[in-house]
Amino acid sequence: MGPDSARAAYKADMESGKSCIHQPVVCIATMSDSTVIGFVLIARHGDRHENFQNPDTFAVSQTAITPLGKQLSNFLRSVYLDRSLPSYIAGISPSTSIFNSTGQVAVYADNDFPNDTVILDSTAALTQGLWPATPLQNITLANGTTIVNPLGGYKYVPVNGINPDENVSPKGTTDCTTFLNCAQVLYNWTLFQEVSTNASAFFAALPPYVGGRPIELENAVCDMIPPYPLSLLSTMTALRFTVEYL
Repeated sequence: MGPDSARAAYKADMESGKSCIHQPVVCIATMSDSTVIGFVLIARHGDRHENFQNPDTFAVSQTAITPLGKQLSNFLRSVYLDRSLPSYIAGISPSTSIFNSTGQVAVYADNDFPNDTVILDSTAALTQGLWPATPLQNITLANGTTIVNPLGGYKYVPVNGINPDENVSPKGTTDCTTFLNCAQVLYNWTLFQEVSTNASAFFAALPPYVGGRPIELENAVCDMIPPYPLSLLSTMTALRFTVEYL
């Protein structure tokens, strides 16, 4: 239903005395009705291979990125950086041209070096999918020789690394005493310990599926793991919901 139709329906209902509370109206605009002037992308590094977070300090280890993140950047490039599409961002340089960051692109990433660099690495991979290499990315020397950037015209997209010790916006829990204390209160809670004890048999069956990592309720997260017996699925789901609820 378009905006004009929605207003007409609302007016008719009001004049007839009908209540509009239980009659939701959905207004859908088409791409032809608007111009895309920009977009904000808040993306979690879903292309990681594995991740372990210490339940007491929340320090990250055993993490590596995979090529899967390129799928996201390919999708974003096809939607927002293709000049032939109505979803193309007005005024931005298309992905096939020379990269221009002046006033067009701002990239920020959590850079918790040396504890965790996977987010920064993942961001760099994402930008390379958005702006792939092109021979147009070159310079001409004074003697007339044209030099193409390495790797076939690699585009150096600036990534602003944010140190969590200096800016809490990307990850406010880093080294946060209040948060760490709250976590310890949860772990010491009688109900939490009771759930952990009751799940001991379940945890004893997990070593073949989690690569030798510590197996306690404190480490329970919702994540992808190798194929596991369906008999474990219901217990996994119940424990995950329990930890999130607590």
